[in-house]
Amino acid sequence: MSSQLSTNPDDSSAVIPVEMFCARCGTKNQVSNAFCLACGNSMRALTRSEATLMPRSNLQTRMAEPHQFNYLEAIVFPFKQRNWIGKLWWLPLVTFIPPFSFILMRGWRLDLVRRIGRRNPDSLPGLSDIARFFAEGILLYVMTALYLIPLGIFTVIAGASWIQTILEIGWWILQIIFDRNNAIPVGAFITQLGLGAILQLASPFVYLVLTYPFYRMSMVRYALGKNALVFFDIVGNAREIWKHPIMLTSLWFLEVLTATLFGLINGIVISTLVGVAIMPFVLALLFPMQYSITGYLFGSLAERVNPMPVNV
Repeated sequence: MSSQLSTNPDDSSAVIPVEMFCARCGTKNQVSNAFCLACGNSMRALTRSEATLMPRSNLQTRMAEPHQFNYLEAIVFPFKQRNWIGKLWWLPLVTFIPPFSFILMRGWRLDLVRRIGRRNPDSLPGLSDIARFFAEGILLYVMTALYLIPLGIFTVIAGASWIQTILEIGWWILQIIFDRNNAIPVGAFITQLGLGAILQLASPFVYLVLTYPFYRMSMVRYALGKNALVFFDIVGNAREIWKHPIMLTSLWFLEVLTATLFGLINGIVISTLVGVAIMPFVLALLFPMQYSITGYLFGSLAERVNPMPVNV
């Protein structure tokens, strides 16, 4: 906590006119706040006499330690939180209400990112904020659609030639599977397609890979500041991406890994004799768990983007 004492030497009880950081969760508060905006901890401002008598070390600050960026920790994180059953019991029920569930879970995950990024000790969002989850979930889908507009334009321009190339590849794959002896070798097939067709097919993938870090960084910065304009702040997002390239790459990999693992689990379950009967219950557990894991990982990035001092 930095300090700037009153210039009046006779005013021994002047309140220090500075911003303060909560000693419990690290959230920045105005000096006029009686309680922390995030966790409700008492935020009584120091008087000049108290600051004079307080050991100097107590007036210093350090950076709050962020959560572990660890996949296993992301899995068990919710179950370490206080009253986790009371906070999570309704999420499996939402699974059975698509497409409402997809909108709601994106908003819920955004709030989880916000809470972790702001060092809120009560990290798990509760049912009481369901209206906000839905509103912010819609906002995220709108922003996703805006980011995909260039890809949609490319698809329209590519038109029939792109579809024809995809059909050619599909037909070649079928030949490889069912009539390998008469199938064209890989090298000859690539030559037949031509460089233009290959670049055309690769363009959407390249676009998605390049825009992923910008979208995720925008989402994190929005969670921390609630300003939707950050989704279009290319310079600011690029600056933060430059600071955290390895973490963003890891996030992309872990997000794909999570979706793949849960897809495999679903496939294994549904292939069993009782798979069809228990599949709804498996989905009800895995669906919110997937959002919880990725929310924790995105929240870990938010903490690095939003380093906050705490009292020593």
